[in-house]
Amino acid sequence: MEYRELMEDAIVFAKRRGAEYAEVRMEPDSKAESITVEDEKPSQVAHTASQSMGILVYKNGGVGFWGISAINKDKVHEMVKRALESAEANGSFGSIRPILPDPELKGDYYYATPYTKDPFVMPLEEKINLLVKAEAAMREEIGKMAFYRSGNLNFEKTQKLFLNSFGLFTDQRFLFSGAQINVNVRRFSDDDIQGRTFPDGHGYIAQAGYEYVQEHDLVKEARRITREALDLCYAPCMPSAIRNAIILPGSFNLHGGHETIHGFEGDRCCGTEWTLAGGSFFMKILPEIGTFKFGSEHVNIVAESAIDRGVGTFLFDDEGTPRQRTQLVKDGTWVGLLTSRESVTMLNRQIGRPYFTKSGGTMRAMSGKDIPLIRMVNILIEPGHLDLEELKENTPDGTVMFGANKSWTIDDYRRHFQFGVEIAWEKVSGKWELRKNGLYYGDNLAFWRNCLGFCNEKSWELYGLPNCGKGDPMQVMKTGHGTSPAYFKDVYTAAAGR
Repeated sequence: MEYRELMEDAIVFAKRRGAEYAEVRMEPDSKAESITVEDEKPSQVAHTASQSMGILVYKNGGVGFWGISAINKDKVHEMVKRALESAEANGSFGSIRPILPDPELKGDYYYATPYTKDPFVMPLEEKINLLVKAEAAMREEIGKMAFYRSGNLNFEKTQKLFLNSFGLFTDQRFLFSGAQINVNVRRFSDDDIQGRTFPDGHGYIAQAGYEYVQEHDLVKEARRITREALDLCYAPCMPSAIRNAIILPGSFNLHGGHETIHGFEGDRCCGTEWTLAGGSFFMKILPEIGTFKFGSEHVNIVAESAIDRGVGTFLFDDEGTPRQRTQLVKDGTWVGLLTSRESVTMLNRQIGRPYFTKSGGTMRAMSGKDIPLIRMVNILIEPGHLDLEELKENTPDGTVMFGANKSWTIDDYRRHFQFGVEIAWEKVSGKWELRKNGLYYGDNLAFWRNCLGFCNEKSWELYGLPNCGKGDPMQVMKTGHGTSPAYFKDVYTAAAGR
């Protein structure tokens, strides 16, 4: 295998020049397709292809990395030299030395996304027509009031190769497919504008083939969200109050599974990562891990890299650690973090005891040329025992319910938040009535401690966020999030702009 021989050559050369450990990553065949249709007309069809490779070494107490946007055998030795120079420089500054991977973990491992239809061989015309039909349904539903209609399809195929100096080789091939439709509706009498998306406003992607897109009736969903957007134009605004609240997966996946869990990333807790909304409130209380009460007894959160169709599912992460299931919160108690080989050493030092013994397998990079970072895999908020319809029936009048997220803000320590939604409801005289421009806000720690429960598996949903940014220079990564509807007390609500 040409690529493997090139990787082996890099490892041998690094060892000869004094590397105590080395690992090479390659992405020899990455490609993507993005299709956008606006108002029933194609506005963009983009195809990209790329190659990349990188090498990471340990030498003289330091870590070094070098990557390039190509696979070029004539550049390999130069890459190794630069990575070794970086390691020597970092070692002279007394950098934290990561723990080594398991030297007994060796051999060849293979992984491929299960799928039945390859989107890259599907006719382009068929994919465009799917979006055109969905947008035509929006127009047919309410006419000119649906003044802007759009949709997009996104597909990505990537091969990742990894080899380390202990003899671990992995070949992983990933396929991602996603779709989203959007409608904006204007009430002409006062120019009130309301927008709705399916499935949510932040993209929609899964580790699967084109069959995943076909499983969702975009034309049917287009009609539904268009009617909802029209109804929202005539609905009252969300009241400013303190209420019980049901937060549906379309909103809570971003709040509970994404923005909150950034604070569970080990590098943020160590203070070595502050990009894109800062660190974590755990930074100041690291010695309390294992005993600190994060939420109510109903809160259980895990990081899982082996769930079907999850965009954070893989066999090995990008530093050769096998996939794992890590408990982050158990019955409300904070018990875990997202970790790497490097952060384990730093975290244990700040905790004051050897709490972590190995990497949690969460290191991923945007490409072979980028150094891996701690990233969310599939963050799963475990379901509870509530039935959604019974919950909606039995909650008191005044309870509010929040749908798909459309805006968010959170402070530098992931403590204080505000989330806006596309659609919401308020229970009045036993009936659920639409409310527009809804948002909720508060203290994230008090919020989780006020959790009254989660609905059961029947209403549990898994989402894939395609564009989580982190690092400097920034890397974009796909992160998975799953939750069922969540029920909270004492939630602060208001209307956006009021």
